[in-house]
Amino acid sequence: MKTVIYNLTILSFLLMASIINAQTKETVFIEDFESGWGSWWADNGVWDVGAPTFGSVVPHAGQTCVGTVLNDNYPNYADTRLVSPEINLPNITGDEKIQLKFWHWFDIENENDQGVVQISVNSGNWQTISNPEFDGMSMVWTQYIADFSAFAGASVKIAFYFTSDYYWNYAGWYIDDILIETVEKSFLNPEGFELGIGNWFADNGLWQVGSPTFGPDNAHSGQGCAGLVLDGNYSNYANTRLISPELTIYPVAGQTPWLFFYQWFIIENNNDLGSVQLSVNGGSWQTVSNLFSGTNETWSQFGINLSDYINSTIRIAFCFTSDYYWNYAGWYIDDIRIEGIIGVDINEVEIGVPIIYPNPLLDKTTIKFNNPNQSNYTLSVFSTAGNKVFEQDNITSGQVEFEKGNLKPGVYLFKLNGEKVYRGKLVIEKIIQ
Repeated sequence: MKTVIYNLTILSFLLMASIINAQTKETVFIEDFESGWGSWWADNGVWDVGAPTFGSVVPHAGQTCVGTVLNDNYPNYADTRLVSPEINLPNITGDEKIQLKFWHWFDIENENDQGVVQISVNSGNWQTISNPEFDGMSMVWTQYIADFSAFAGASVKIAFYFTSDYYWNYAGWYIDDILIETVEKSFLNPEGFELGIGNWFADNGLWQVGSPTFGPDNAHSGQGCAGLVLDGNYSNYANTRLISPELTIYPVAGQTPWLFFYQWFIIENNNDLGSVQLSVNGGSWQTVSNLFSGTNETWSQFGINLSDYINSTIRIAFCFTSDYYWNYAGWYIDDIRIEGIIGVDINEVEIGVPIIYPNPLLDKTTIKFNNPNQSNYTLSVFSTAGNKVFEQDNITSGQVEFEKGNLKPGVYLFKLNGEKVYRGKLVIEKIIQ
């Protein structure tokens, strides 16, 4: 008998994604295309579902994804939507939000060809909800998030709409691991990206979260950071933001709110640029830092006074642009924190690290954690696509036994929630007789 252990590389780190950092209340819709087309359809051809066989594209997870021609460049004069089945969105209350999340990889002619996300509400006309359009080259799979809260209680379809002109054509647009969920309290302070990308996202590709294998020797602290392509140089014609979840700046009495972060960069001097931007109360992006370029081959801290934004709801963005010429290792961000504010989770009361043995597991494993007060804990297990696959409550001892049951081999994420919060990964082995 031989066991095959699933490899825990940077991919599984990236797949931690949003299901850990945000407090997911309900999974509304999920699609990974592992079972084929299902009820999706293309309104004017070009789109295909399966295993890519062109260039260097591989699915974000699993064996399949959907893309604009899986074995060649997309055609000229494309004008086509990949359309979802009807999806009924729930009603929400309080701080809840409904989010569409998906991962994509693209190589699209800059400016002339483009992809956008659209929505049809209660069988109405298509309206574009992504901004900006996706074009240029994203050399890696990146997460995108769109806010669906305004459509709560409605029946919707989503579409990935792609158009091209008569001139250059490239590898195209690939989509995988689509998720619609309700979440709340999604901003973690501080944010060191140790649990994946969470509810941060890239508005036009390139930004990744994980352990760097190019550029800096390591993250500023821990294993994870955010960066422009973790294993190579950034691309030409980049125009992309790494965007935070929303948070409201409620100051602590007598203190000034400040944003701090650590950065490492090698960026073409003057022509390629990084900057910090804010969107205030849903408004346009405004630059609030100086422009970063040149060489900074050490992790250095940068600070921004947030006094002008007291009592406002903001998003933070790390904006990067490049021209057509030289490209380098890029811009890396780590250990983002906001001081002098209240009302934001400080990593959920003290996150602990449990002991898991055996892991990888064949049939069952034991998770041990510190519970001296015999508090009540709940164990939740999630697939890497965000679907809750197991839950057990009323755990009052310092350990719990988990049995795989009917779960397939692969990587799973778990959360023990109680007086403290414990998180980790489980790997179920595949047994080959």
